[in-house]
Amino acid sequence: MTDATHVSPPHTGPQLAARNAWLMCGSVMALFATVMLQIYWNTWAIDLAALYIAAAGLAQGIPEAVYDSEPIFWAATGPITTALTDSYGVAGAKSSSYVYPPLWAHLLAPLTNHIAPLAFFNAFLVIHMALLWGGFFLLWRSFCNATPTFASAGILALAVLGTEPFVALFLYNQPQMILVCLVITSMLFYTRGWMIAAGLCIGLAAAIKITPAVFALIFLADRNYRAFAAATLSGLALLALSIAVAGMDMHWAFLSQLDRFGQYALIWHNNLSLEAFITSLIATPATGLISSESSYAVAPMIPALRVAGHAALVAAIALVLWRTRNHTLLARTVLRMLGLWCALILLSSTGWSHYMIAPLMLLPILVMPTLAAQIGRTRVWVASTIALLCNSHLISFGLVAKPDPFSWPVAFGILSLFALLWLAMSKPHHKAL
Repeated sequence: MTDATHVSPPHTGPQLAARNAWLMCGSVMALFATVMLQIYWNTWAIDLAALYIAAAGLAQGIPEAVYDSEPIFWAATGPITTALTDSYGVAGAKSSSYVYPPLWAHLLAPLTNHIAPLAFFNAFLVIHMALLWGGFFLLWRSFCNATPTFASAGILALAVLGTEPFVALFLYNQPQMILVCLVITSMLFYTRGWMIAAGLCIGLAAAIKITPAVFALIFLADRNYRAFAAATLSGLALLALSIAVAGMDMHWAFLSQLDRFGQYALIWHNNLSLEAFITSLIATPATGLISSESSYAVAPMIPALRVAGHAALVAAIALVLWRTRNHTLLARTVLRMLGLWCALILLSSTGWSHYMIAPLMLLPILVMPTLAAQIGRTRVWVASTIALLCNSHLISFGLVAKPDPFSWPVAFGILSLFALLWLAMSKPHHKAL
């Protein structure tokens, strides 16, 4: 007998397409990571500096530094924050005011004695990049149980390389990426039946920043009281821990900071809030408009507009939860994540453009055949195209250079949010079984 030589069968068409799609995604991820790390390595991050300066103030025995801010919140940082920032000797360094619960500043305070600000920012830059790509991977493997198609890989490439929010995320080195991944992980656990873990993730996210607590309503809408209870109890437990660590006075200072935060509207091309946009159209110097810098303005909050915004937010959340109720568990969970993120950005008093990373991260998942067939391919592609175009670098940077830097970029961002809300409120294209 002659020896038979084993020849491996060639890759099938679907296998080859899947491999090439993964290669495309990997190439996009590597290119984006290389560019962002090259640009922002060893650079001062104004938003993350708020956390570092607050923690450093505690470490140096200056608790007043944590919630130090001016009465007009957006006009300038407080004198203590400014002095601490200047003490590090980094040219052009500025810090935002700290608006997170005091627990995190207390936990990180010892670290600031051993790590310089730029090293701290570099570490978070790597963490945020890892979470971004981990979030994409979790979405594909968990909500679609499939490898990406060329269409979804192309959407990922356009979103990450072609839109402004992902660049803004790393420009400011924003902890928002941590919240996004906690919400994604929570919904992954939820769709897999791990209800306690799902609730714990939302509780932790809400303890970092209050707004992710809204996502617990997804559990309540499905009458999953176990997950909702886990979210509620874990959030309350972390609040109790925060009070035990930081004390009640620090929490009163936190509430006062939130009050100052909400008294004025920031009119800026990176604020996609509908309230701020309407304020920009009607505010004048006679009504209290303050032009702090050429790139942004501050105006007193209009009470009637704030009330209308809160009512609209409640209505939008209710509509998203109601209209998606007949979808399959996977489809309605993805659509509800999309809808709640968009409603929070659009109808809160501040909706930063880098918050758009969450809705944009969901687009490559929504164009996958299993989900697009349930939702309606035409609706998915129309909304995705509008979102990608309206948040593109061409719109963001091209219009900021115009004489009016406030209205036009925000108008396009708001249009994209309405398009994605329209997508999130879609009923099943084919009746869910």
